[in-house]
Amino acid sequence: MALIVLGWLVVVNRQDVYKGARDASLVALLANDVAELDGALSNEALLISDFVFRQENDIAAFQRLGGAQRQVDDRIEILRQSLASGSLSFPALEVAVDAVAETLTYRVDVIEGRITALQIADRYSVIRRCLLTALNRSASSGTDTGQASELIELVSLIEARSAHLDERLGLNLALEYGSWAPGQHSSVVQAIASGDELLRHTAFDLQQGLDVPAELAAAREAHMLSFDVPELSLEEWAAISNDWLATLDTTVSSEVDRILLAFVADEEQAFASRRTTIIAIALVLLFAIVVTVLVSYRLVRRVRLITQQAQSLAHGEFPEPTLPMVRGSDEVGQLAAAFDDMNDRLARAATFQRLESEVLENVAQGQPLEDSLRRTALLLGIDADGEPRFAFTTVDPGNGALPIHESRSAPKPLWVVPLVAGASVPTGPEARSAFGLAALVQARADANKQLEYQAHHDHLTGLLNRRAILEKSDTAAAAGSVDTQVGLLFLDLDGFKQVNDTHGHRAGDEVLVMQSQRLLNLARTRACWVGRLGGDEFLVVIPDVADERELEAIASQYASALAPPLTFRDLSIVCGASVGAVLARPGVAAEDLRHEADTALYSAKSEGRGVAVTSSPELRAKLKQRDELREAFRVALTEGEIVPFYQPIWSDKGNRLCGLEALARWRRPSHGVVSPGEFLPVAEDLGVLTDVDTTIFRLACEQIVVWRAAGLEVPPVHINASSSSINHPDLVPRTQAILASTGCPPSSVVLEVTESGLVTDLDSREQALQQLRAHGLAIAADDFGTGYSSFAYLQSLPIDIVKVDRQFINRIDESVTSQAIVAVLSDLAGLLGVELIAEGIERIEELDYLVSIGCTKLQGFLLGRPASAAVTRSLIGAHSNSGTQP
Repeated sequence: MALIVLGWLVVVNRQDVYKGARDASLVALLANDVAELDGALSNEALLISDFVFRQENDIAAFQRLGGAQRQVDDRIEILRQSLASGSLSFPALEVAVDAVAETLTYRVDVIEGRITALQIADRYSVIRRCLLTALNRSASSGTDTGQASELIELVSLIEARSAHLDERLGLNLALEYGSWAPGQHSSVVQAIASGDELLRHTAFDLQQGLDVPAELAAAREAHMLSFDVPELSLEEWAAISNDWLATLDTTVSSEVDRILLAFVADEEQAFASRRTTIIAIALVLLFAIVVTVLVSYRLVRRVRLITQQAQSLAHGEFPEPTLPMVRGSDEVGQLAAAFDDMNDRLARAATFQRLESEVLENVAQGQPLEDSLRRTALLLGIDADGEPRFAFTTVDPGNGALPIHESRSAPKPLWVVPLVAGASVPTGPEARSAFGLAALVQARADANKQLEYQAHHDHLTGLLNRRAILEKSDTAAAAGSVDTQVGLLFLDLDGFKQVNDTHGHRAGDEVLVMQSQRLLNLARTRACWVGRLGGDEFLVVIPDVADERELEAIASQYASALAPPLTFRDLSIVCGASVGAVLARPGVAAEDLRHEADTALYSAKSEGRGVAVTSSPELRAKLKQRDELREAFRVALTEGEIVPFYQPIWSDKGNRLCGLEALARWRRPSHGVVSPGEFLPVAEDLGVLTDVDTTIFRLACEQIVVWRAAGLEVPPVHINASSSSINHPDLVPRTQAILASTGCPPSSVVLEVTESGLVTDLDSREQALQQLRAHGLAIAADDFGTGYSSFAYLQSLPIDIVKVDRQFINRIDESVTSQAIVAVLSDLAGLLGVELIAEGIERIEELDYLVSIGCTKLQGFLLGRPASAAVTRSLIGAHSNSGTQP
């Protein structure tokens, strides 16, 4: 075995030598590629500086410069391929090559004359120095000491060559300009000194052929002893420099070839040595295998017995002890003894695991904690009758009890109590496992209680959650009778949305918590159930209500209890509640009762804040009527009963038709035309306002196309967009799709939006309106002046038209306040270049006043009521023919 290990170490060592020689060869080749790139960069820098100095624009100059740049690009690509194809990684050199390539992107500055020749020299000097520094680091790492020294000498030669390239470029610039630029002379002197120093540290045999030519020494002496520029021509300096560069290039190439040949020889020697060693190891291994087979034959039978026992154990069986069958005190005998011990431990562990699973399953199924702890105590030992000798308890029994400290799994204290006199609590591994299981059982039981609570209670308020309170109401309503009637209260906080908008959601949550506590305090007086349905809605289930009169009193009591102001961070917040109440009746399902209570709540909301309303036959009739209306409206949307009516907008004191407003109307069969005041709340309740808006928009666009095809001069048609439409994410694509499918020109449509539709997410709404406006639609602000941010919206939103709300137009001739407001709006609209339309004109006095103050665009019942498309067509035709109001 020692021979095998020794031989293997020799193989590994020769492998390292082989790999080191191969890696050193790769570094030598990379060094040669870097030298070629360094020379190409210096040549490009020389040509660029000459190009900048001479300001040549002829084709030959461009071709020379382009050829140099292509040579640099080719050398960069060759170096990158060499780095990618090798087995070693040179991150520093890869980063340097990327930096060179990225820096060369400034070449366009040369062509456009945004860079000087000295700046060119500086930039190329920096990136070449970065490249050589990275090469030096790469040569110093990844090879052994002897190889690294030879590579470092090679890099020193390349750096000396690069130093002369810096010298050549610097002196070339000085000869071109006839003087030294600031700092340029010292840079050239430093390059000369650096090159000489690098050559002095190379091997002795290399130094013999690297004597500085006399012409170069003379040129250096002429400018190193003074700051004068040598009296040389560019051609003379180029000849001197090229001679020295040729010498350096020859030396570098020769050194690369010498190093590569030496490294190849090392590779071959290492490979031959490794092959010989491997053959020797193979022979030793063969001998070892023969010996091992002979020894193993004696052990097979005994090991087979242990294997069979292990297979039985793997199948869940616990076999008989193996030691009597496997005789001996050697390693096999010790293995058999260890196996028997493991078998015994696994058998006891399986018993414990089975009992643990049974106990935890019982806990999960809701078995009392005491029963589960009693079964766990069986693990600590049993008496002759099979009863546990110890017990677990969650109450400190005093003397003789052992406390269990399981802080992670047992949040509550737990003790072990001996049930047999004189028995001491066991402390072994099995006892500790039993203690842990008891603590786990207690923790699971507590967790189940917590989960049960969370499943039936609201996490914020602690009230019953929606599911639990609905189940309570179902159960109570089903169990009610004539003698024990059940009352249901629906409560909704008044102004809760304003609290959230004004003070933030944290204040809203605190209001919910405080009002919930009030509800709980009041519910405890009658043993009621209180639950949160969601948001700011609550349900109270009241058992044992005498009659409707008592229910009305209770409902008023709840409304009064929630009415007082609440204090939050020194703020006084008023957020009472409206209450809808219903008394359960035999044969009426709980769901229907809740529906009635919700209707009563809706009625209470319509009467004002803090009102309690009890369901009555009249309310139930209204509920039935509302349900019929809801169902009829569902049908109306699908059957095309929702149509636009058009109200004219006039200018020129009401004599010229300048616009139309498309208003939704419901042509309900056998009921006539239903006003929007009746069906729009139903649409909002059903969540189909956006569908109504889409229907009106599409029909109005189709009608515009029909009128235009008939040769009518159709004025812009105003089409309303509700809050739900404005805040819908597909407002823009839906609008554009309808315009495209109907062929309606966008310039024929004015989209009217209300301030309430812009309250949330103002930035995204502004973006949507900007897109629609860019598409060609005009944007009008409807009901302007009713919100507190109206003027701010004028500044931030793309508004083209402002429609003054009718509350300011109503009796404006008699109201100084309305007159002042309209005057301000008119002046503001004029300053901002926004059109102003006064809507809701119903009296001649209002019209006369608005005309007198210069309002040019007018709308209202006085000037024309909404009419069908057929009537409106006649109006447009008459207007087109006469130009006057019909």
